[in-house]
Amino acid sequence: MLLKFNVMPIGILITCLIFTLSIGAYSPITIHFDTHPLTGFSTYTIGGITKSRLGKFAYHFPVSKLRFPTNTDVASISVSSYLSPRVLTHLQIKKNTSYYAGKLQDSDWLSPDETIQDIYSESDTQLHFYSVDLTVRIPLQSIIYKNNNKTLYRLFLGYKYQNFSFTAYDLVQWYPSTPLKKKITQPGTVITYQLKQYIPYWTFDMTQTLGSLTIEFSGSYSPFVTINDIDNHILRSKLANGSLKGYMLANRFLLKYPLTSYLSGFLCFYSQTIQSYGTQIQSRYKKTSEGNIGHIADIDQKIESILSELSFGITYLFRSNPSNFSSKLLQNDLSLVSIGTSFYIPLQERSIGVGPHLEIMKHSFILGIGCYQGNNHVKTLSKGIYRIIPVYIMYKIPFMSFLKFGGGYSFYDNTIDPQAISYLESKGISNTQETVKSTWFTFLSLDMPIPYDNNLVTYFVRYIYQNTIMKSFSDQHHQTKPIDLSSLQLGIKIAL
Repeated sequence: MLLKFNVMPIGILITCLIFTLSIGAYSPITIHFDTHPLTGFSTYTIGGITKSRLGKFAYHFPVSKLRFPTNTDVASISVSSYLSPRVLTHLQIKKNTSYYAGKLQDSDWLSPDETIQDIYSESDTQLHFYSVDLTVRIPLQSIIYKNNNKTLYRLFLGYKYQNFSFTAYDLVQWYPSTPLKKKITQPGTVITYQLKQYIPYWTFDMTQTLGSLTIEFSGSYSPFVTINDIDNHILRSKLANGSLKGYMLANRFLLKYPLTSYLSGFLCFYSQTIQSYGTQIQSRYKKTSEGNIGHIADIDQKIESILSELSFGITYLFRSNPSNFSSKLLQNDLSLVSIGTSFYIPLQERSIGVGPHLEIMKHSFILGIGCYQGNNHVKTLSKGIYRIIPVYIMYKIPFMSFLKFGGGYSFYDNTIDPQAISYLESKGISNTQETVKSTWFTFLSLDMPIPYDNNLVTYFVRYIYQNTIMKSFSDQHHQTKPIDLSSLQLGIKIAL
């Protein structure tokens, strides 16, 4: 794998060297290189509500789905350096080193019957990909055990930019609904597609040392992903510009083992999922048999992007640690403020969410706020993205400090999937909206402190009970439905 570094673009190497030299006088620098396969896909689907100069129409969803493959090899350069003894900056740049990505799959359901697939095509695809990821890492707590093993908790604040440029060529198209219709082949470029993702995010990381072996596990979350894409259907002289908002969930698992005082080998698995909804604006830039130049329509759009990476390589410590960076340890002074992360596990209606929380303690009372986001299970009305922001207060039960009870108020926000909207439109229900009423809730919490940490790190399990109302309304109907939003919450919090 490491033999491919000679194809790394010179511009990226120069950028990393400049970054390295500019901070080299102030702190130790760690550099690592590796190449590894990138697998996954980016799928965009359109349909649902469509607006054009002819009026507003409701189609089924999807009308069209394009699945772009991302199966290439990438090379990665990472540079890390300390801004202070507690703040580590990390810059990672990735660029693909192979360009054939697989087959683009393009499907259309044009007839009124949404179950009938009318057109299907495949095209070979070239991908040009690069990403820039900048993070600031702050240690939260370090626990040293009697056997000298150590657990370190860290918070990452980061910003990632990902750019995918696809070129699809040599199309083969056939017609599943009319199998006797002749298959079409079209040599040359048929579609170009560019996808840009802007991702501010936060990461909660736990590092465990077992002798010389280091194990890291981290979960990342972004509630505000912005996506822009441009699809050029060259054969139809049709341009489609999309603007979408969504969220990202990601996780990473890393094993690292020292080889020498300067070199360490590592094995890393990373996965990332992005869900987003928005609108695609279609226009024609050349007169064709389909119509004249100009605006065609605005149509609902959904993009799902799933990536995974398995990498291994060598990390090189550019210079040894100065004493002033290694001598200062984390302070273990008890704080009244804690931050953490947790899994939100609804027992009905919704899928698992994840998100951060902040808590402030005063005597036996704890005031907290969180944010959880995920997808819905339900395939019709409440299909889509949900976001929950609970504000709550807890009380420590006397003589049972590990047990707390409390309550609070949850604010809900729901984004309906275009597929759900188009389904309801097909049933004659137009201009549909759906909300879950923000209501009060109660919960019981079991807290479990970690040994040797001076009660600064706590794992917890909470049972939350809430009964609320789902409201849906449109031009034709108004409906309220009581729902039980009982849930479990599994998480960790760390005193700052």
